[in-house]
Parts: sequence; structure tokens; C-alpha cells
Amino acid sequence: MRTWNATVQKVSKRLWDIGRMAWDRLILTGAPPTPENYALWYHATGGTVEGLPEAMAELAQAGMLAQPGALDSIQARFFPNGIKAGGDGPAPAPTPEAKPAETRPSSLSLVYRVSGEAGDIMEAASAALSQADKANSGYAETLAGLQPTHIDTPSSLKSAIRLLTEETDKVIGENTALREQLDGLSARLKALREELAGTQTELGRAQANLSEARIAAETDALTHLPNRRRFEQDLSALLRSADGRFCLVLADIDFFKNFNDQHGHVMGDQVLRLVAQGLARRVEKLGRAYRFGGEEFALLIRDLPVAKVFELCEAIRRDVATREVVNRSTAQPLGRITLSAGITAARIGEEADTIIDRADRALYAAKNQGRNRVICDPPLAPPA
Repeated sequence: MRTWNATVQKVSKRLWDIGRMAWDRLILTGAPPTPENYALWYHATGGTVEGLPEAMAELAQAGMLAQPGALDSIQARFFPNGIKAGGDGPAPAPTPEAKPAETRPSSLSLVYRVSGEAGDIMEAASAALSQADKANSGYAETLAGLQPTHIDTPSSLKSAIRLLTEETDKVIGENTALREQLDGLSARLKALREELAGTQTELGRAQANLSEARIAAETDALTHLPNRRRFEQDLSALLRSADGRFCLVLADIDFFKNFNDQHGHVMGDQVLRLVAQGLARRVEKLGRAYRFGGEEFALLIRDLPVAKVFELCEAIRRDVATREVVNRSTAQPLGRITLSAGITAARIGEEADTIIDRADRALYAAKNQGRNRVICDPPLAPPA
């Protein structure tokens, strides 16, 4: 019984985890937190509708989940007759875009049903054992009543033997029936345990799919750096931390549009990946690099004074400026690129928009002063 309860509790915890993760994913997309949108994410997370998790992952990979109507289009595709906020959800009607989706009972309803059946089995077993105990007690009383002093004639001996035989056969029959009943209850419990184990496997698969979708939704597909959404999450967490000791760097590739126009988007993508790899490698042990958008990158550096962050950014700037960009297909040299950056240190209690605006001002100051340079806001004090 203890093992059974532990199994049910384990599956129930996974269901709660999936419910929380579905809600987190909905909020992360910025879509309205309606019951329908939550139900959509719950079905996608729990894997109750074939093809739905993959469709959601594709949208996340393309960065389209936050676009207006994105979740509505998914609902229309997989749930043309509407979607319920809980339970098993309706069986989707066939659509030109997808074959009819196979629906399965929800994991939560399965746990409730299996838990209820298990309770019924336990009650039945308890009742059967109680009945057997009464029968055995009656047999003991019969034996106690057959005292040798009462068997003093052939007739009384014959009656005693007949009574003992009848009671013995009765107890044997009742115990045989009890054993058959308990064997049946044991078989039912085994079947329920196997059904619950299957649900655990499905939930584990759903959690793995959700983890993959979460990573895809927070990663830039081109550079493989964390994207703007993940940057905003990490920045908010740092601003909420007790010490708030970190620096924000915004960096931008100079004249990137000109490079793109002259050499094409394929070479432009190669440059973005090259810069991204360099930034990630430089700050690996100090913080994290992000693709902020377009040709702009962000760095979050913890527990390092602004002067040291400035030295780090200067080293990155020099490294980028001295590298020759080469067309990998033709080995043709394409010249060099440069990087401008703005640095600012966090201030306790400030909002995310405030520190981003300050770093952005420093970046544009670097642009306005000729590019290929690093500027701090406020400016660094001159060395003594």
C-alpha cells in the first residue's frame, strides 16, 4: 500500500509540474492568459494531441509565439470545434493541414480513476480478510466445544466427527474462495500499476518535449546565443538580487548594413556567428552573452568592477578589429569589421528599462565618436 501511494504521489507531482510549466510557457509568450490558451499549452505539454507539441515547438523556434493570433491559429488547426480548459479536450475534426489527431485520456483523470479503483480494491481485500477471520474464529469455537468429557458414547463420537468434518470443509472452502478473491484483487492492482507506469513514461516524454521547446524559445536560431527574451528574464533576476552587482554591455557591429548589402546575407550571417562565438568565449566564466537583436549583442557580467569590464570589452573590440573576414566557400578576403560598445553598472532598485537606456546611450556615444570604441556611462574616472 505504501509503494502504491508513493507511485500515485509521484505521478500527481509530475502533473502539477506540467501544469505549472504550461502556465509559465503561456506567460512567457506574452499571449493573453485565457482558459483556452492555458488549455492549449496544457495539451501541448501533456502530449494529449498528436502533432501539437511539434507545432508549438516550430512556432517557438521561429520566434512567432508572441505574435498576435499565433495561438489562435494553432487552436483552429488542432481544435476546430473549440478547446476545453481542462479534462481530455475535444476530439479535433479533420482539417486539410493535419490528419485527425488522436486524443487520449488526460493524465490527471487517469490518476484520479486509478487511485479510486485502488481504494476500492483495498476495501474489498479488507472486507474479505475480515470475513475469513470471522470464519476461522467460528472454527476455533467449534473445536473448543468438542470437549473429551462430552464424547462418551459411540453416538456422541459420531456426531462430533460429523460436525468437525463439516466445519473443516466449510473453513477450507471459505479460505479457498478468499485466496481466489485476493488473487483477483492482486491481478487488478498489477494491471492498474502497469497503466500508471505507462502514464509516467508519457509524462516523462512530455517533460522532455517541453524542455526542448523551452530551450528553443529562448535561443537565437542563427547564433545559438540566448535571445532577447532570455536576456530580459536574466536581467530582471539580477535586478531583483540582493546585491545587484553587475554590468550591462550593449555592443553593435559597425556598418553591418553596408557589409550585408555588399557581400550578401549569407556572409552577414557568418559575421554574426563569428562575433557571437567570440563574445560567448570571452565571457564564459564571467557572465553570459545574448543576441539582443539584429547586429546588436548584450553582455551581463557579474561581480566585476566597471574598469575591469571596460578592459574586457576593449580586448574583445581589438580582437574583432584585427580579424580578417574570409568567404569560406571561395577563401576570398572580405576585409575587417569593427565593434562599438556601451557599458554601465547596475544601480540598486532601478528598473530594467533604465539600465538598458543608459547602456544604449553609451553605445550611441561610441558610435557618434567615430565607432570602433568602448564608452562607459557614467564615464570612467581617469587613472590617478
